[in-house]
Amino acid sequence: MTTDEIHAYFGSIRKAIKAIGLTRTSFYYWISQGKVPYERQKEYEKLTNGALKASEYSFDQTIKESEIFPIYRFYCEKLGMCKIRSLTFKAGNRPTITYFHSNNESISFTSFNNENLMQGFPIFDSLGKQLFENDIVIKLKSSIEYTIKLLEFCKYDLRENEFTIIGNIFERIKNGHKGSK
Repeated sequence: MTTDEIHAYFGSIRKAIKAIGLTRTSFYYWISQGKVPYERQKEYEKLTNGALKASEYSFDQTIKESEIFPIYRFYCEKLGMCKIRSLTFKAGNRPTITYFHSNNESISFTSFNNENLMQGFPIFDSLGKQLFENDIVIKLKSSIEYTIKLLEFCKYDLRENEFTIIGNIFERIKNGHKGSK
């Protein structure tokens, strides 16, 4: 059982924590750790009459998210660039996002502007930084600057270690600059 499953079942963190007398801090800690303690999972399983299933097996402990899942990040005007922990889609509702900002370890649930959501690609720049949509890169041999859109790294023939990420469109817009090519 994951925090996303709990959140989806109850519809909000407030309802999920109230159901078993939990603190908000504890729930956010579970999110940051990527797992729900087994004893608490059993409480949720009993409370939901088995709709949520407890499992001692923790998916997050055995498989790195980057090995099989797409990696995303989100630009929040208040916090800047944030790592996505989960995306939740419920029929008839807007998607919900859980994001994590490493500078102040803030975690939030929110409806979001999907233009601020960026998918990562399995390619890294000359400094070992992963490439994401809306990143601005410079090809090392030509010094030409590009703004990357979905899957355009193929269009520009970007190869691992042959480019450097110099920012992203959101940082440029915030600082009063326009994107590039």
